[in-house]
Amino acid sequence: MPAKSLSSSGSRAPLPEAEHIVVIGAMGSGKTTVGERLAVALGRVFHDSDRSIETQTGRSGREIAETDGVDALHRLEKEVLLDSLSVEQPA
Repeated sequence: MPAKSLSSSGSRAPLPEAEHIVVIGAMGSGKTTVGERLAVALGRVFHDSDRSIETQTGRSGREIAETDGVDALHRLEKEVLLDSLSVEQPA
């Protein structure tokens, strides 16, 4: 049975089985928690862009925003997101 999502009207609609799912939101809003649970429920790999940025730079997103500016952080977030979306296996 395909996974379902809630539309803005509250009705359930099937999610495409071979598409990536991206969870977005403000800092501290619970994206990682939701993403991890969603990945487990759907049997998918979970990619956390914050963790990827920390691995690549050795700094947190907050540190990058404070020292290099929010625009620099957003450029890194965009790069990490595009890299994740280029992987063939849906995450």
